[in-house]
Amino acid sequence: MADISGRSYTVRRLKNKTPYYFVVTAVNAAGESSESDRLMATPLAKAPKPELVRIPAGPFRMGDHLDQTECALPVHTVDLDEFYIDRHETLYALWKEVYGWALAKGYQFDNKGQNGSAAKGNNLPVVMVSWFDAVKWLNARSEKEGRTPVYYLDDAHTIVYRTGRVDLTNSLVKWNADDYRLPT
Repeated sequence: MADISGRSYTVRRLKNKTPYYFVVTAVNAAGESSESDRLMATPLAKAPKPELVRIPAGPFRMGDHLDQTECALPVHTVDLDEFYIDRHETLYALWKEVYGWALAKGYQFDNKGQNGSAAKGNNLPVVMVSWFDAVKWLNARSEKEGRTPVYYLDDAHTIVYRTGRVDLTNSLVKWNADDYRLPT
């Protein structure tokens, strides 16, 4: 590499979401050198905009014979109604926005989540949340956007699930709500 004494150096043509490892070597006028610890950086493009995509109604084959696990058997055909799903995973930035709103509205979570495995920035998918946190967060996102939540604590669907760890049976789910929910 060329001598870049006293100047910054920009590494170009890096691929998005690909980790790169760097070691910096400094050499003084007498020729003595020292190396930095190995550093890792992962460049990220701009965060994708939230977008729902339509999944058309129709049949699909559910299950597999790959590892003979009981939960994947028997392979069978399932007919689905049309639905919409987020094109991308929930980014930490959106998680934090809804999470902060939810806390102010009385929601309680087991974990505040973090931004990807490195926990840096805001533009990686949220991780370190429980299933219970995810469904409460989806209720909060629905309420924040003026939609009807889907997860409740009572069969009449009058008490919105906002706290605790509740085994949500089928009767506690308002399946026809205009909400956000986990795919099932």
